[in-house]
Amino acid sequence: MQRFNRFAGISIFAIMGLALLLIISSPAQALMIDMSLDDLAPGADAILIGTVVETTSGWNSTHTMICTSVTLSVEECLKGNIAAGTDVVISVPGGQVGEITQTISDMPGFYVGERTLVFLNKLPAEKINQVAALQKGVAADVYQVYGCYQGKFSVDNGMVGGMKVDDFKGQISGIMAGTPLGSQPAAEKTVVNVRELSGNTTGASDLSGAAVLATISPSIASAGTDSVVTITGSGFGATKGSSSVQFFYLTSGSNYYIAQDAVISWSNTQIKCTVPAHYAWSYPASAGSGPVYVVTYPGGTETWSNPLSFTVTFSNGKVKWSGSSPVVGYKINAAAATRTAVNAAATTWNNAGTPFRFSYTGTTTATEMTTNGINEILWNHNPPSGVLAWASTSSSGANITETDIEYNSDYSWSTAATCPAGWFDVESIGLHELGHWLMLRDLYGNRSGYPSDTRKVMYGFSSPGATKRAPTMQDIAGIRYLYGTCGPVTGNWNGTGGTKIGTYVKGIWYLDYNGTGIWNGTAGGDKQYTFGNASQTPVTGNWNGTGGTTKIGTYCKGIWYLDLNGNGAWNGTAGGDRQYAFGDSSQTPVTGNWNGTGGTTKIGTYYNGTWYLDYNGNGVWNGGATDKQYTFGDASQMPVTGDWNNDGKTEIGTYKAGTWYLDFNGNGAWNGTAGGDRQYAFGNASQTPVTGNWNGTLGTEIGTFLNGKWYLDYNANGAWNGNGTGPTNDRQYTFGN
Repeated sequence: MQRFNRFAGISIFAIMGLALLLIISSPAQALMIDMSLDDLAPGADAILIGTVVETTSGWNSTHTMICTSVTLSVEECLKGNIAAGTDVVISVPGGQVGEITQTISDMPGFYVGERTLVFLNKLPAEKINQVAALQKGVAADVYQVYGCYQGKFSVDNGMVGGMKVDDFKGQISGIMAGTPLGSQPAAEKTVVNVRELSGNTTGASDLSGAAVLATISPSIASAGTDSVVTITGSGFGATKGSSSVQFFYLTSGSNYYIAQDAVISWSNTQIKCTVPAHYAWSYPASAGSGPVYVVTYPGGTETWSNPLSFTVTFSNGKVKWSGSSPVVGYKINAAAATRTAVNAAATTWNNAGTPFRFSYTGTTTATEMTTNGINEILWNHNPPSGVLAWASTSSSGANITETDIEYNSDYSWSTAATCPAGWFDVESIGLHELGHWLMLRDLYGNRSGYPSDTRKVMYGFSSPGATKRAPTMQDIAGIRYLYGTCGPVTGNWNGTGGTKIGTYVKGIWYLDYNGTGIWNGTAGGDKQYTFGNASQTPVTGNWNGTGGTTKIGTYCKGIWYLDLNGNGAWNGTAGGDRQYAFGDSSQTPVTGNWNGTGGTTKIGTYYNGTWYLDYNGNGVWNGGATDKQYTFGDASQMPVTGDWNNDGKTEIGTYKAGTWYLDFNGNGAWNGTAGGDRQYAFGNASQTPVTGNWNGTLGTEIGTFLNGKWYLDYNANGAWNGNGTGPTNDRQYTFGN
């Protein structure tokens, strides 16, 4: 056994995984139910204040899991029948024995000498037997923390965060007496030695002498990707010293922040730093969307600045599956309907426009996560109360070697098309946990009045009846960052007839130049170009307005690289190509001839239903008075563009799970079919939308792409009528993979 003390930071999470010699298990992450004091107080068997006097880690009786035994010397019992002076044992899954470390998601950490207030439940008898080897000489009752990290509060200098202990105890007493407090208390817990001063919600500084923030640029970026932001203002101090930049983490009864202490540069008026994705006691805590502060210490007093709004698109877990086109097999121990729902979630990630693929390889009889070299998805009672499911990830160096998921059988699970109240949706939770297999981290940005993460698949909380079966464009940006971009592209490559098809794979373009719908190779009349890279998104258009020929281009974090001279290579602006700055890392590129003049394709972006269109064609956003800004769609819908009504202008539209919403009347708003717009059912949730003039006549038709199969609405009636060669038939091609 090994005894250990506090290490950097205060834990609010721990994680699942094994580290054996060179095999390192990355922390597993989980999907939680948000719990306030109103949930914790009545649900706990005991509520105690005490001091940690010992922590000991060891294997359980079957040598399949490491558990940590925490001995708490009780000072006061707020609920239950435990006398002051009693030593209570709290069993926390995970710990370290020799060179092997196992950490379980959402478990709180404890360190010797820490004073804490904890909500506890008695560990079931069968669980006590499993950890019996650690409990010699201790009373039969062993406890676990109720609500995982949410049920543990550090007590420091008579305070629970920003609240006096007596006031906090009074809130608990009130709840026990039948007076609920809703989302109270306002007490603060810490992450990586960070807390927010109580009451700092108005945008004003807490104390005189506080730093004043003016701008943060960019105001949207990803975490854990070395994305650099620049903060301007005043009063930062000539040198950093103990000061820090605080990025929002989550609100869960309290507000949590993550410090970015490692900065690139620091002066009195400007700070440059990266968006943090830290580990808090081994938990992969990431900056989320919300306010950003600068904390300084004028006169030795901790002082918080005014906040600035910031959006985190996704968070990178630093490791990934190896190979240029990884295929990750997995097995499931569940009934057929449940397997179908999980497989649907896997297919959704497969269709996110990357070369990564999940592959279902059959059933398994396994009932618990083990490091057996097989990726398994299971249902059992291992996840604690409040955790719907958790994922473990083992890695060697920078490469993932094994993953597992455990759903919590204590909850009711649904595979219905509409998830009933009180149940949890298998597919939605699976989509989130499989995101962890990709190595996307949880995001918890949920503070009112600021940018939010709540609509993203990788948002770390869920609730009964909720469904999230489609990733947002920001979730998709995460998998594309990790595994590169690939997918369908369309255009009139040779300038004759209608639109042709093609594919893009990490900067390589394969274009059906001869229009046969088959890849014939460059010797057979098709075209292959190298333009862009794995991190860039393909875009197409007639950039110079001549010849009716579609050219290629790419987009990355708001920068456009356009092959204006049409030679299929990036020659730089001096060599005749074009580079524009329009958009940012959170936005999806769109293209079209918005004003219908000159035959020239213009650029634009889409973000959560808002369209920013370069209407005047100068490659710069000049605001809605000169360019065009529309609201059409939402975060769950993908943008599509085309000349739906044959008026010579490009109109906008969206696609979601096989349903098309087209702005047929061209006013930039969804007016419904009765109001002159069009809605079609063509495709499904697994397919990617494509558009083009398939039949060579006026206007734009719709279509879909899936795993190299193209389904094109050749007869332009908005429905799939099967493949054929006649005018009433549609077209199906195999091109790409």
